[in-house]
Amino acid sequence: MEHVILLHGLGSHSLTMSLMRTYIIRYSNYNVICPTYQSLFFSSIEMIGANVIEQINRCVKSGDTIHFIGHSLGGIIAKFICNSILLVQGVKIGHIVTLGTPHNGTLLATRVLKKFPILKYISPIVPQLTKDSHTIRNIKHPETKIGVIVGTKNSHIFNPVVYLGGLFLKDINSHDGVVEMESNLITKATSLIMLHVNHVEMLWSTELFHHSLNFIKHGVFH
Repeated sequence: MEHVILLHGLGSHSLTMSLMRTYIIRYSNYNVICPTYQSLFFSSIEMIGANVIEQINRCVKSGDTIHFIGHSLGGIIAKFICNSILLVQGVKIGHIVTLGTPHNGTLLATRVLKKFPILKYISPIVPQLTKDSHTIRNIKHPETKIGVIVGTKNSHIFNPVVYLGGLFLKDINSHDGVVEMESNLITKATSLIMLHVNHVEMLWSTELFHHSLNFIKHGVFH
């Protein structure tokens, strides 16, 4: 059996992946798994990864193939999981799609932490997402096909996440309201596309859903 694991972003919930889940179920035969995990307070990439692996292991068996679509932090968690020895033995790693994922750390986390240093105590995952993060740097890119989707729309006055993010990144030309473009880029990417959506709009863009599912199926966006 083939599964698609949908991984949400920082401080979010699996419900935010509901529209994508519905799309994938409608246009494919994959079994879709949407883990939920606490990611904002007193958590870390390692803790989240272990939690998600437990949830995945309850749904898969040896010989199954698991694909990943990760939004923002979810893309980093996907790579962490693919490198773990805790997955059910014999499970095969399929394709990975990352949506607005700060593979190289994000300037937003760096600047927010500098302004509010107390965050490193109540939200230890924030330092792990900064530009000088050793954690992100030490997560190996899995030996599989990785598709990267980058958002190019950097404003939305009615969305507080994108609006506030834009204030911290106002001197940066290319970002999606939360993650700057260069942070999305990895040399190991099989394919990359840019869509005119911001960081949050990725969660309800049918165009993005189409490209993501196509990559999961074929290992290419086009």
